[in-house]
Amino acid sequence: MSRFDDKDSSDTQIKNMIKLIAIGLLLCLLSACGTGEFFIKRGINGLQQDVADEFKSYADFDESQKQQIDLIAKQLDDWVRADRLPILYTELEKMADDIQRNASISRDTWQSTLAFLEQPMNLAAQDELIREIAQLVYGMTDQQAEDTLEKLQKEYRETQKDEAKETLEKRNKTLARGIKIVFSDLAISRSRAQVKQAKEMLAQRQSHIKLEHQKRAKNYATFAGLIQDRQRESFFEDFESAWAEAERGPKDWAPDQWQYNSKIIFDMLNYLLGDLDQEQRDTASAKIRRYAALFKRLSEA
Repeated sequence: MSRFDDKDSSDTQIKNMIKLIAIGLLLCLLSACGTGEFFIKRGINGLQQDVADEFKSYADFDESQKQQIDLIAKQLDDWVRADRLPILYTELEKMADDIQRNASISRDTWQSTLAFLEQPMNLAAQDELIREIAQLVYGMTDQQAEDTLEKLQKEYRETQKDEAKETLEKRNKTLARGIKIVFSDLAISRSRAQVKQAKEMLAQRQSHIKLEHQKRAKNYATFAGLIQDRQRESFFEDFESAWAEAERGPKDWAPDQWQYNSKIIFDMLNYLLGDLDQEQRDTASAKIRRYAALFKRLSEA
């Protein structure tokens, strides 16, 4: 249950949260309220239990450790509601205003949204929570550490199999399908020529998949080492540093590609939004604000 747990927490709970953000900011950005709203509610309201269950799945923890895990999950849930969701609904409201007024997303809104998407769960800044997780890892028995490493190794090998199939073309197709769902849910029809142009724009993105794989492999090795060598004098400092490093995204380790790709998506979205009439703008904006209101209610729950 380590940062490894984190890693899998970062690759599970945090990745799940990233998926929520993607739904909330892109696919649900302009989509009708319905299925998206259901999954958002379920995802956020179930986050605390999902995190606790994920941590507990790595080893046979005693009751005291399980209480530690429950506390970590509760702290994470509180932080998401108090800190992350307010940012999310603020971004959605800004997008709604932009689209209603100008049939486009402004550069300022896009930049602030990207800053959030880059680190939707910036736990590295939450010192107390990171120390709680580090303490849990530090206190594991040898058998618990062995069980955790075994599961992590198995999951990492499965991840490597998936990585071998990854291509930029496949990612672009997935993104294009998501955009299609957005406009379909909005009942805004895009012509074949517009769809073709949007796909051609996405095809210009640059790949940093190889760098992602290298970074993931490095993180895996780092946290495996921390689990195996829990009694090192610098364990807590090393753990916090490793966590911060693991959270760094392509904006840090592939800045030129990240900037280039973000502009392509920005231009593509605004190309598809550019010919909306006022009625369509008003409808889309109202739906976005409904999602913003949902995130606001969830933040106050």
